Amino acid sequence: MATASASVFPVKRCQQVQSMMYDLMEWRSQLLSGTLPKDELKELKQKVTSKIDYGNKILELDLIVRDEDGNILDPDKTSVISLFHAHEEATNKITERIKEEMSKDQPDYASYSRMSSSPTHSLYVFVRNFVCRIGEDAELFMSLYDPQKSTIISENYLVRWGSRGFPKEIDMLNNLKVVFTDLGNKDLSRDKIYLVCQIVRVGRMDLKDSNSKKYTQGLRRPFGVAVMDITDIIKGKAESDEEKQHFIPFHPVVAENDFLHSLLSKVTASKGDSGGQGLWVTVKMLVGDVIQTRKDYPHLVDRTTVVARKLGFPEIIMPGDIRNDIYITLLYGDFDKYNKTTQRNVEVIMCVCDEEGKV
Repeated sequence: MATASASVFPVKRCQQVQSMMYDLMEWRSQLLSGTLPKDELKELKQKVTSKIDYGNKILELDLIVRDEDGNILDPDKTSVISLFHAHEEATNKITERIKEEMSKDQPDYASYSRMSSSPTHSLYVFVRNFVCRIGEDAELFMSLYDPQKSTIISENYLVRWGSRGFPKEIDMLNNLKVVFTDLGNKDLSRDKIYLVCQIVRVGRMDLKDSNSKKYTQGLRRPFGVAVMDITDIIKGKAESDEEKQHFIPFHPVVAENDFLHSLLSKVTASKGDSGGQGLWVTVKMLVGDVIQTRKDYPHLVDRTTVVARKLGFPEIIMPGDIRNDIYITLLYGDFDKYNKTTQRNVEVIMCVCDEEGKV
């Protein structure tokens, strides 16, 4: 049974232990992610053991002595003198740590300060599901879009969706994650930012064609778009939670020769019923570039997470960041009908070749 004096736990101490538990859970996620190099892994283990020992001390629990690698010393295999020195060294480290904590009169605003002053941000997007009555394979191109300037500001994230309602790569089920990086303070200050998903149907020329002998295969036709206004999420004015799912309604393409910006204007102004068709996604704003987000958010950004960078260079170019990009926008095409009375179907394929013509 606990005594009366032990039942009273100071609020400040409770908050301190809570903060330590949060740190330990975050570090545990980093250890389990398997993305840390050997030297950082060793350093992180030492931080974890140091935090545990410090917590045991302030909670008046038994002191645990460890070796240089953070492993608990076995008293059956360690001499008495070695155990004594280990106890002495551990006690001195914890005493210094307590003095450092007591000297801090101000609360820890490090995370908030880093959020507000960081020059680089990232947007994490997890595609939970896609429901659309297409009947054929589809390709989903997701990107960030500035409606004021009518420009796409990020690389595309491609999701190949099968006709049966599952990703084409079945091993990607429940793992369709992307992080849009290099978002600077100028991007956060844009008037509007949309998360745009362009749906392209891959299959027949005309869905109504029921004659199997006339089937055309593998043709890519615009099918629809899904648009979500993420301005408040980007600016931190709305909830940014990786567990909250957002539904983005699907809007079919009526005129296939519409430009993207005119189509988006129609979609955002429309309030029609999508019939339950669309995307389910979770989004979260992250602080830092790719390297920093993999370190701080290993449970979200791991080796399988696709990285979609901003078109053009970020506001701050980090050392070792090498990019060779060329951006080409196909505006329109003018093709001769020759002897035909109607326009022909034309497919344009672009590729990059070397001097010998090899792709």
